[in-house]
Amino acid sequence: MDRLKILIGSWAGRGVASYTTIDTAEYLVDLNVSYNGFNPCLFYEEKSWYIKSGEKDLPLFWESGFFIDKGNSNIEMVNSQRSGRLEALHGRLTEFDNSIHIKLDSDIISNDPVANKSSREFIIKNDLLIYELKMATGKVSQMETHLKAELRRLS
Repeated sequence: MDRLKILIGSWAGRGVASYTTIDTAEYLVDLNVSYNGFNPCLFYEEKSWYIKSGEKDLPLFWESGFFIDKGNSNIEMVNSQRSGRLEALHGRLTEFDNSIHIKLDSDIISNDPVANKSSREFIIKNDLLIYELKMATGKVSQMETHLKAELRRLS
């Protein structure tokens, strides 16, 4: 659990949403991660907005969930999104080059008629968090990058 705690805090940054079936869009993102001091999990909330004149504009995305430490560097991530989509992923936390790397693959995607598989990758080094979400859909069977963002720790 100690290595996972590197995520605790407030983060903000900028990302790019792209996919074969959508127009590419830049967005601003806020991520808040907290720990209740007891359970082997972290709660997170992520919100993003389209960018207009360099500032937050219309809401783009909103999800919340948990990073759960299952022991022996095994991590689960469960989340719900404002669209009603539910997702459960599993993977591993590793350390390399003075950074933490979390790689997760979906077990379950529910209440989403489009996506059928996803993966998420987080690289955290000091006060920098790099995030990538890949997915496959009924129309696009190969995993493709959908979201990629770089965030800085605010607190």
